[in-house]
Amino acid sequence: MLNFNKFICVLLLVPFFAPSAFAQCAKFEPPNGNALLILGQDLGSVGGFSSHNNGYMENVGGPTPGGITTYTDFPYLQGVTTNVNYGAGDICAQCITDNTNFSNSALVIGLWLVNELSAINYGQRDALIQQLGDWIKGRNRPVFLRIGYEYDLSYNNYNPADYKLAYKRIVDKFRANGVTNCAYVWQSCGYTSDTATLKQWYPGDDYVDWLAYSHFMYSNKGAPEMAIARAHHKPLMIAESTPQGDIINSNYSWNKWFGPLFQHIQTNKDVIKALAYINANWDGQSMWAGKGWGDTRIENSSTIKTKWLAEINTSFWLKASPTLFQTLDCSWTSTQIQNEGVNSVNVYPNPSNGNINISLSHPSEINIRNLNGESVFREFSFSESLVKISLNEKVADGIYIVSIRNETGISQYKIVVSK
Repeated sequence: MLNFNKFICVLLLVPFFAPSAFAQCAKFEPPNGNALLILGQDLGSVGGFSSHNNGYMENVGGPTPGGITTYTDFPYLQGVTTNVNYGAGDICAQCITDNTNFSNSALVIGLWLVNELSAINYGQRDALIQQLGDWIKGRNRPVFLRIGYEYDLSYNNYNPADYKLAYKRIVDKFRANGVTNCAYVWQSCGYTSDTATLKQWYPGDDYVDWLAYSHFMYSNKGAPEMAIARAHHKPLMIAESTPQGDIINSNYSWNKWFGPLFQHIQTNKDVIKALAYINANWDGQSMWAGKGWGDTRIENSSTIKTKWLAEINTSFWLKASPTLFQTLDCSWTSTQIQNEGVNSVNVYPNPSNGNINISLSHPSEINIRNLNGESVFREFSFSESLVKISLNEKVADGIYIVSIRNETGISQYKIVVSK
């Protein structure tokens, strides 16, 4: 957080290698049963740098997080290639990507757009969009871009119509520039209480890869965000989280905040696919000093540190590793969609009466998309069994892609649907 109708289905059972638009998950979405662990939000809080070597990396240790957060802004793009301090610690995206400690970590960028929407929409920031896109394109890793994060926060003053236009212009320019390693994140402030209010700012399914929200002590725990994410088949990131207060205070014990947070994620793991924790001494930063944010560094409590490490060391959490980017490969590049190891999957009959039967030998995720990449059916965690899916009254005539993903790989099949 920084301020600035019935059908006959003819099934073609030869595996079909679809382009990335047919990937059965969102851009950089972890597999079912996993979530990406992210840490932030300034160099000193993270640690692991020669000039910032008293942070999480040195004092908490354990596995390197799977993502690191940072920030930049329009109209200056500060903190991308050089270090800057807004009063909330040093930030520098280039410093992170150049650091070998984080070679296997994704990058999460908050893009501040306050007072910039009109300039963006009139094309006055196109050169900056190009510059940022060029820089991201040059990173050999997934990048999550939180465009105009906390769009619904009142003092950001983002007019919904202007915000949506600016968000879409940035995405359109990135796509025209060939930026393929960026996921576009739509992040709320986390305490708006209803979906209708939030959706005033929604740029549309074609422009949003992930939903996100901030989770602090005053948070509503993401109820409307989760409802929208499920309705639109999008993964959800808790993009900023901290207990808001000194971590050594008994009011912020494990059972008060951390335990409920992790339970909240497990209860909603079908949709919550990433957590970013802010490990900062807020009171030591001029932007936040005296505003009640306290010191939320995990290393300040041996009890919380021990429990934190026990939690994040579970297989549920994706951390930095040489295989992390491959784990996220269903949206990394189309060439990484594989069909190995799932030959025991059978999709039948041919033709059918509008139902698809899928015989599985592994628990799997199943997604059916149209040629626009829009999901018409999606379910998770099917057991090893025969799955029956009815498309009656659900789809129009056309070609659809059945994607099946499990621990052994990804397989995709073409379906031709006609009345």
